[in-house]
Amino acid sequence: MRLQGLLQPLKENEKFISILNELKKKSFPIDIVGLSESGKSYIIDAIFSEIEDSLVVVTHNEIEAKNLYDDLSLYSTNVYFLPIREVVFYNVDAISGDLRWARLKVIKEILDDKNKKIIVTSIEAMTSVYTPKEKYINYNINIKSGDEVNLKDISNKLIECGYERVEVVEGKGEFSFRGGILDVFPPTSAYPYRVELFGDEVDSIRTFNTESQRSIEKVEEFSIFPSKEVIVDDECRSRAVQNINEELKKVIANVSKENKESVEKIKGIVGKNIELLNNTYYFETIDSYLPFFYEKLDSFFDYLQGYTFVVDDFKRSSGKMESIYYEFNENYMSFLQRGDILPSQNSLLLNKGELESKLENSSLITLSSFLNKSDGLFNTVDIGFEEVTLNKYNGQLNMLIEDIQERKEKKYKTVILAGTRPRGERLVKTLMEKGIFSTYKDSIDKI
Repeated sequence: MRLQGLLQPLKENEKFISILNELKKKSFPIDIVGLSESGKSYIIDAIFSEIEDSLVVVTHNEIEAKNLYDDLSLYSTNVYFLPIREVVFYNVDAISGDLRWARLKVIKEILDDKNKKIIVTSIEAMTSVYTPKEKYINYNINIKSGDEVNLKDISNKLIECGYERVEVVEGKGEFSFRGGILDVFPPTSAYPYRVELFGDEVDSIRTFNTESQRSIEKVEEFSIFPSKEVIVDDECRSRAVQNINEELKKVIANVSKENKESVEKIKGIVGKNIELLNNTYYFETIDSYLPFFYEKLDSFFDYLQGYTFVVDDFKRSSGKMESIYYEFNENYMSFLQRGDILPSQNSLLLNKGELESKLENSSLITLSSFLNKSDGLFNTVDIGFEEVTLNKYNGQLNMLIEDIQERKEKKYKTVILAGTRPRGERLVKTLMEKGIFSTYKDSIDKI
């Protein structure tokens, strides 16, 4: 950690030591009060460096999550941003594929428990239900040089977990077979892989360029992670078709004369979706049919077992959670009355009471600007900090210099995070010209 020295003053602070003591005693929930926006990433990283568990940091919206991710990335490389999966009943192709790739990359990282890490996301991610994590584990295909492989089995598994077979691989989520060569582009990789076979044995593995199709470098092994978030093997497909048809029959049986038009509409939609599912393992709104595919769906908590949860601004996160459930129910009723969806598609969110119960029983830390016992759902152990916030200089160098000189007289040390080396070195030169001794360092081991 190149900024390890920045954490030294905090780790010697009595309040922080008391946080660590409460963590050791597992006195959850713990509410840390009085932090500024920049102070939150500072204390989260300090906690992360002192405990054995990974962390998941939850904010009230994606913009705040992204900002906090950027701040935490300053301290550590083991930080990952998980974009939310929008729960929609319309064509999901309208949603960016890049977000799906980003989510799958983080899901793969979550399921790899070798390294301690920080996952940053918003409260909406906690409200959703997910494909059982065992499906991702079972469909994570590892290939290494010298392995014996069955191309037919690999082809079937790739189709079932969302890959598209093409003539030439040009984008993520595609694969092709040409003679004894397998090309595949996992969504979690920067480059596609070319596997050359000698009979059934893997002879060589190389990354390659999609434009020139030329090899880049040789590798010994790699993994192929699922390309879609709904994994459809034959068992899941049969279950989904049966469940969808049974529910459609109930809808038809209970229809009133006034709603016959909406029933004809849902019959057409369901018929088209089942036909596509049987032929291609996929249809446009498959994500909204998730409850039909699996006996049991997983929650965010199932994926993050053993993690410590950090919820920023619990009051705002709780308010956002209320609006998520309200908006979902409004959309659900609207689509249901129009005959666009089936009744069981209301099971795309985790039950609100269950979510609150799981959160209360997790290893939970909350971050608050002010202490207000009416803000939270739970009784907490409260630990307060006092921070001195800096001025916003808005490019006014003279104000910065005045502040540094004033702090220097009071025996403070000033650390400025400049973002890049050239920027830092220019600032050092400017400060020296103004009579303020300064130096540039790539890493801070000690202050």
